[in-house]
Amino acid sequence: MSPRSKARTCPRTPKNGNTGPRRFGSISIPQRKDTLPRFSYDRFVQRSSTIDVIWFNERGMPHTFFEVEHSTDIQNSLLKYHELQDFNARMMIVSSGARRQEYEAKRDYPAFQEIKGRLRFLDYDALARDYERALEESQRETVL
Repeated sequence: MSPRSKARTCPRTPKNGNTGPRRFGSISIPQRKDTLPRFSYDRFVQRSSTIDVIWFNERGMPHTFFEVEHSTDIQNSLLKYHELQDFNARMMIVSSGARRQEYEAKRDYPAFQEIKGRLRFLDYDALARDYERALEESQRETVL
């Protein structure tokens, strides 16, 4: 799903607001619990309200979950994803490239084998490049 799709994005700014090269608020809209779509049972909606960013598809279902892990334990995000595994959604960990090995080690724990195929790591630099590229494409009059 591209940023140009009609997906709804509901980010929740991390406690320190830091997402690496830019503050998250500069490229997203703030999430309020009352604006999070009621896409499932209350316990799943409540649990997903702790996810930093959720992209929703045109049917109002989660398409991609993003957890920004600047300094907190990546395993906590993987545990959240494990609880939300019944949703057909991608599960992204966004962090510094220096934390990739930590992510890979924890992703390989036996407890996360059921979701391992949907987990992805996105470092801050790649996120910034993807965002800038999508922004440029959205401003073109004609896209080939």
